[in-house]
Amino acid sequence: RTPNMRPIVLKVRFGPGGRLLEYKLVSSSGDARADQSIRDAAQLVKAVPNLPESFIAAYQKSGIEIEFTVE
Repeated sequence: RTPNMRPIVLKVRFGPGGRLLEYKLVSSSGDARADQSIRDAAQLVKAVPNLPESFIAAYQKSGIEIEFTVE
């Protein structure tokens, strides 16, 4: 871990059936390897099963931000 590493924030958007439409790193940790590991993990996600349709509808356009903290 790099000293003073900041949380990594990833913005994701889901479509019908919980399919991952897009992801974007919106806040870097300051450590390129940690940031890339989050991008690599997001790229492997094809869908998140069982997301309620109401959740998908509420956040489909704006997306949601997920914060990751490396310890």
